[in-house]
Amino acid sequence: MLEAIPHVVWTASADGATTYLNRRGSQLIGVTADQLVDWNWLQLLHPDDVDRSRQCWHSAVSTGTEYVNEYRLRQADGTYRWYLTQAVPLQGADGCPSGWLGTWTDIDERRRAEERHARDAHLLASVRDCVIVTDASGIVTYWNDAATATYGWTAEEMCGQPLLNRFPEPERASVAELMRQIAAGHDWRGEFEDYHKDGSRLWIDGRVARICDASGRLIGIMGTSHDITARKRAEAERDQMTARLRLQIDRMPLAYLLFDGDLRLVDWNTAAERIFGYARDEVLGMMPPFEKILPPSAWPAGADVLGRLRGGDMAAHAINENLTKGGGRSPASGRIRRCSIGTACSSA
Repeated sequence: MLEAIPHVVWTASADGATTYLNRRGSQLIGVTADQLVDWNWLQLLHPDDVDRSRQCWHSAVSTGTEYVNEYRLRQADGTYRWYLTQAVPLQGADGCPSGWLGTWTDIDERRRAEERHARDAHLLASVRDCVIVTDASGIVTYWNDAATATYGWTAEEMCGQPLLNRFPEPERASVAELMRQIAAGHDWRGEFEDYHKDGSRLWIDGRVARICDASGRLIGIMGTSHDITARKRAEAERDQMTARLRLQIDRMPLAYLLFDGDLRLVDWNTAAERIFGYARDEVLGMMPPFEKILPPSAWPAGADVLGRLRGGDMAAHAINENLTKGGGRSPASGRIRRCSIGTACSSA
């Protein structure tokens, strides 16, 4: 019967020497019954499993208790597979263990899946972005260290709890609706203002997507995000500075003309509209020789100033007549300077 069953069965003497291995076991490891004489099962173990398995076996033998262990065994083809071995002591007539009866159960797929899971968990825990995973019902199942650093809640506080619990009550309905849309197949990415555990606000750049099994069934939702609060504050400060600069430019009495690196006009203030008569939209995109505002007689001087400017002469300037939209002419002194955006020209 033991030879016919598809499972591995083995017996050992009281001191642990293998005395029997059924046909299924012999096929797996490539050891026949006549080779079991003086055979040491430890030589089949993966080197990393030998010491632990030896200690486990000696403990079971010395106490006469059940032997349970997981280890990798070398197969007939030279590869290793994980097995769960379980053995019980056989009682002799004197009540002392006379031997052992054990089995091997192939757990290779389970152990390798656990190793992959542990490896993936380590990778997710070490990434700099926040990684938060929920099941299909919105219960948090994973929360990495970056999420704790960003939001303040620990994995112990969040795992097993509805994700909605970390949002203020007025925000929960909109978050629940977003999660319903994602569950329906609409992945999401965007920037939004979020909440820290202490109630402070922070800006987040995040992505949220479905997690599906092999059949396409929804089994969870994963969100990744990173803190962009510093960038958002810098952008707000830049916008405020730009607005103040724009106000000053529009209020200055001198004409202000801004050109890009190709000398295409990209800005034109209120004073320029008053001096030249053209509205801003009428001249944006204008390029040399700027025939709307420079008469042909001034083109050579203008070209000379631009050439000197390209050569690094920051003092380049010219005095010439300007044209107005109404056809009039007025003398003006122009000064041109290079800047990080392009070239700015102010005319009196």
